[in-house]
Amino acid sequence: MYGFHLTIYVLYSLLGSEITFADPFQHLNGHLLGTLFGANDFAKILICMAGGFVMGIGLVMMGNGWKMIHESKEELVTSGIYSYIRHPQYSGLFLISVGMLIQCSTLLTILLWPFLIFAYYRLPLKEERDVLEMFGNEYLNYKSSVPAFIPKMSRQE
Repeated sequence: MYGFHLTIYVLYSLLGSEITFADPFQHLNGHLLGTLFGANDFAKILICMAGGFVMGIGLVMMGNGWKMIHESKEELVTSGIYSYIRHPQYSGLFLISVGMLIQCSTLLTILLWPFLIFAYYRLPLKEERDVLEMFGNEYLNYKSSVPAFIPKMSRQE
């Protein structure tokens, strides 16, 4: 919430009269990229909806992955969403963060987003080492046929 005000303050300080929107504190002008590129109010609403849609997909991915893992009784899960992608929870988190950048980006979130993604990219790599110890060749076979973060369009056979 405070990031928006800080962003407006910094941009107004740097650009001054070149900022062409009339009211920098109007809700629709909170869609920073749309505002800076001169999008009309309808386009800003579409930006908001697109961000929410991307966040919704991410939330569904995280929920499906979490549910399957916690119902697995400590067995290797390779069906459902896991037949398309090895880390749906992290991919879902990535999508949620992208949706937030689309919907309500600020200078601070734009600058910090790459660091967040890098940190969350490293976690599943560590987890994979642990899973490899637990499941051995079964996991290696699964890993060789299912991508980590970006789903493939066909299921693992």
